[in-house]
Amino acid sequence: MKTIALFNNKGGVGKTTLCFHLAHMISRMDRRVVAVDLDPQANLTAYFLGIEEIEALWEGSAPATVWHCLSPALEGSELLDPELYEVSPRLSLLPGHVDLSRSEDTFANAWLQRSADMPGLYN
Repeated sequence: MKTIALFNNKGGVGKTTLCFHLAHMISRMDRRVVAVDLDPQANLTAYFLGIEEIEALWEGSAPATVWHCLSPALEGSELLDPELYEVSPRLSLLPGHVDLSRSEDTFANAWLQRSADMPGLYN
């Protein structure tokens, strides 16, 4: 499995647009693609889905978004396996959720604590 990650701290540089087009083009090359929207603004999700679809996903309780999969970790529970949203036969999406913005610091601190408990991880 090959992974492409797009990251830049600066907004407005085209990360979401590039991800959207790369996902579509690679899937048209007979490759299976899963786009994962980890941006708390969920803009990639908005590119792929209509507002009605997004609202239905956000209101549901199934692990249909990144938030639904990660949020159990805030209570010390195991992460949930995602239910991917099929965009086309070779293209799936793990939608983002605006609730990620409420817990960014919590997840970052948990990762720092976990990495501190694992000697040799960064040295």
